Parts: sequence; structure tokens; C-alpha cells
Amino acid sequence: MLVLLALSGGGSRAAYFSARTMQALEHVPGPRGTPLNVLNEVDLISSVSGGSLAAAYYASSYEPGVAPIPKGRRVWDERTVTDLMSRNYIARWVANWFWPANIVRFWFTAFDRTDIMAQTFADNFFDSPRTGIDLRMRDLNPGRPNLILNATIGSRSYDTEDPARAKRFGTVFTFTHEDFAAKLNSEIADYELARAVMASATFPAAFNYMTLRDLHEPAGCPDHGKPCYVHVFDGGNSDNLGLLSLKRVLLSNHAAKIRDARRIVVIFVDAFRHALGADPTAADPRGVMSYVVDHNFLDATDSLLEGNRERTLDTFFARTIGAYTKPEQCQRDNLPDHACVASAGWRGPRPDELTAALRAKMFFFHVTFDAVTDGPVRDRLHAIPTTFTFADGEMEAIRGGVANIFGDGANRAARDCVQLLAALIDAPAVTRPVVEGNPWCGGGSLGEKGERQRLQKR
Repeated sequence: MLVLLALSGGGSRAAYFSARTMQALEHVPGPRGTPLNVLNEVDLISSVSGGSLAAAYYASSYEPGVAPIPKGRRVWDERTVTDLMSRNYIARWVANWFWPANIVRFWFTAFDRTDIMAQTFADNFFDSPRTGIDLRMRDLNPGRPNLILNATIGSRSYDTEDPARAKRFGTVFTFTHEDFAAKLNSEIADYELARAVMASATFPAAFNYMTLRDLHEPAGCPDHGKPCYVHVFDGGNSDNLGLLSLKRVLLSNHAAKIRDARRIVVIFVDAFRHALGADPTAADPRGVMSYVVDHNFLDATDSLLEGNRERTLDTFFARTIGAYTKPEQCQRDNLPDHACVASAGWRGPRPDELTAALRAKMFFFHVTFDAVTDGPVRDRLHAIPTTFTFADGEMEAIRGGVANIFGDGANRAARDCVQLLAALIDAPAVTRPVVEGNPWCGGGSLGEKGERQRLQKR
């Protein structure tokens, strides 16, 4: 059985919601009356922006009390994770601006706001507490799932004639061995983990690009003869769900994973909140920070991304992730030719065969704020802004929301999904049908889609 986990973007809201959900997955009530550790069965995590904080911390940490733990490495437990997520990273980021070395580098080198935030994350999440040495990608815990950190290419497109090397503006770039080798002619092992996480979370206007050197030979950008750089920013601009990279995993090598797996379980942790817009009772809707950077671009971005979000979600619910009719559609989603049903070299199943196989094998679970039955808690969750700090009561709302989804207070639909997930993990060889009509783990019917849309409007 192949188990894939996707963590959405959304600043600290997404980071903590993802972390709490992952901890809930460690104790899912099993059909035999004993808790099941579903998280331990996950093979790969794909994350975006704030979700990348939780994903990378889990991938680099160790279980407390389970030997051997390398000296100075951080542990994954509720107390530690809650402490790390509760810190005000905006205040720490601003404070780090005033280190003398940072002042000099900021004004006289290419060192920028993004670099300062990356170091802030490194000092809190991704270094050795004993030595202060920052973790590299090679330092990920080999016992954890594979990790895909997603960003968006912000450079002008080039190398587009070579599908493997192509850098297309606005498409997904992943901090993986595959993309570093193909797109940069580089090795990812020595790259700093905190910088990869920050690249996934470089929200426009607040942060600058993260810059990567393209080391292909002969060196030089097309028609310029100068060194070439790939600039990346927040992965949410190309896919704020982390699901496109799961498409790539499933469809790669002519859908080998779909062909070979008996069961495929996809768990999507979605910290999406409804775009609230400006308060209609406010004559002047600006907050304190809006006198520096107007925050109305956040609402504008939310409204623009909602369409892409629904399109991608629909393909997973309906199991039509391979329904591409043109190679250009695959290129937009960062799918190479061997993962593109529409490419001339595709040797996998036909689109209808692929959908039929996925409907028989794949179970998609959507963990979302809208599944929370406690109205005040749900409303509080949707009011948490996208930033790297928490206001009073926001972390408590996230804890309450996760407990509601996975606990006894869950609504019938969410409870059925949790029970199905536990049953799949407990006995993967047993054939089980999708829970038809369920908006959180159903088969992609129009009725289920309509129910999700109705719940979103509550």
C-alpha cells in the first residue's frame, strides 16, 4: 500500500494545523479497539509554504525515547512541536534585522529579507540546538518519509525546448534530487534545509525571491552569455495544496506506482480559509501593518487561487488526475513526458483505464476546517490570517478543530472517513469500497461536490 500525505500552505496556521493532524494520525482509533499509527505508514510528504515547516521538521526529527538519536537532534513530540509553533516568528525575524552583520549584508550584498527569515527558521527548527550548525538536506532522518518541498519558479522562462531542463515561469519547482539534477545540474544534499523551507514560503510582497544558481554547462543564460539563476518564491502561487507533486509521483514512469500498488491512500491536510475580505463596517480597513505594506493583496491573492484550488481538488476526488489532453497542460503542472498522458511518448494506461484503476485503488481523505462541527471553533479557524505568528486563542482553535475531526465529536461523514482510513491501514489486503456520498472521502460525485460547496458557505 502506498500512503501519500500533502500539507497545504497558510503560514503558521497551516504549520500548526498540519502538525496537530500528523500527531492525530499517530493515534487513529483502530477497528480492533487499539490505536493505529497511520503517520508511521506514510511513504512521502509533499508540502507547501507553512505546511513545509511541519513537514520538514517531522522529516528531520526523531522519536523521543527511540534509540539511536544523533546528538543534538530535535525530537518530535507534542510539547516540543507546540512550543516551536507558538513562537512569534515575525517578531524574531524583525529582531534579526538588527544584528550588525545582517545590517551590513542587507545594505551592501544580495542578502535580503528572505535570507533573514531562513536563518530565523534555522535557529528555531532546523539546526542542532547544541552546536547551532544548520541542517542540510542530507541530514533528514532516513527513517522518515521522503520529502517534497514545493516552490514556484519566478524567473523568466528558458530552456523550454528541453522538457527535463525547462524552467517555466509560474510552474512548480521542487526541492528534490530530481529537480536539482535536471533543472540546475546540481546536488541537493548540501543545500540548507531552512532555505528550502523558506523558498516554499516566500510570500510575495513580504519576502524576496530565493535565488538558485543554474550550473548547466556551458554556463550562461540563453543569448546572454552570463551566469544563469533560477528565482523561486512561495509554492502556493503554483499549487497551494501540495497535490500537483503527488500527481507527479503517481503518474511518473508511465503510472508505474498506480500499476504496482494494491492500495493508494492520499491524505490531504488543508488549512484553507475562506477569503473574508474587508470588514464592511470599517470606513478605513487598514491595520497597523498596512501603513507599511497594504494587506489587501492577501485577499486578492486568495480569490485568484481559489479557482486553481478547486480544479486540483476535483481531479483527486473524481480520480481523474491523468485527464490531460495536451502536453502544455502537463508542462503547466510540472509533469515530465513520462508522467504525461498527453505526450507522444506515453506508454501507460489510456486516460479512461487510468481513472478506472484509481477508482478501484485510490482513497482520498480531505482534512479541512469545513469538516469541524463546532461552529464557533470552525469560524475561529477561518478567521486565522496567513502570517507567521498567532493571536490569542488561535492555537487553541486549531487543537480543538483537529480533536473535533478525529474525536467522538466528529460529524458522521468525518467519522466514517476516519474509520475507513483506520480499516485500510489495519488490513490493506481487504477490498473496501469508497464511502459514496461522503464530502470528505467520497468518490467524486457531483452530489459530494455540491455538499462540500454548501458546507463552505456556512
